[in-house]
Amino acid sequence: MLKKFYLFIAAILLFSTGTNAETNRAWKVGEKLEYRVYYAFFNAGTSTFLVEKEYQSSGRNIVQFKSVIQSRSNFFVKIFDEALSVSDANSYASLRYEKNQRERNEFSKNVTVFNNAAGQAVRTEDGHAYPPMNYRRGSMDVLSAIYYVRSQDLSIGKTYTIPVHDGKRDYTMRVKAVGRETVKTPAGTFDALKVEPKLYGEDGKLSKSGQMTLWMTDDDLHIPVRIRISLKFGSMTADLLRSSGTK
Repeated sequence: MLKKFYLFIAAILLFSTGTNAETNRAWKVGEKLEYRVYYAFFNAGTSTFLVEKEYQSSGRNIVQFKSVIQSRSNFFVKIFDEALSVSDANSYASLRYEKNQRERNEFSKNVTVFNNAAGQAVRTEDGHAYPPMNYRRGSMDVLSAIYYVRSQDLSIGKTYTIPVHDGKRDYTMRVKAVGRETVKTPAGTFDALKVEPKLYGEDGKLSKSGQMTLWMTDDDLHIPVRIRISLKFGSMTADLLRSSGTK
């Protein structure tokens, strides 16, 4: 259940006005965002997002993002999941996306390498390589898109769209910013934008997953301060616990 919520955390942040990145950056190297994850009223674990490093390779600026989700030791499902995104620092197009999952006594490692010039992605699961898969050039992974959208100029009432590829299939995320609210989390009280995302598959059909809502700071940084998803039984929420290294 916590794993599913983590995927939604990443997914609901995937929206923007298009695929060309703005010059403004809402993040910097060294930034760290930590969240407390709740299932109903239970403290389920923590989630952390980091901007690890930026460097040049073959004349291209590259940035490396990382996220970690970990359940509490007394939570009924033991989880430690780590995701790593290597992306173009200007366009946020994904170059490599790695996911390491340790759940209960099982471990898996999935790696997707993106060839934007050819529009093909190669996915490897636990050492097994799958045939190259065509995808929309310039697509982002679920982690790089988080930072991309934070650098956009969000407008109330407008629908934002972005293509995403998860190594298996293409998705389209459409999100509308519906208003402003004041949100209180362990990190403080924030003036926030409230947004509602919708995920569409390759067939154009709306995903039937739980309803999601996201609150982001109403400033140039657009830091996610609360993320909530309604489940069949109850809901799960991630509240900002602390932040460091922000601009």
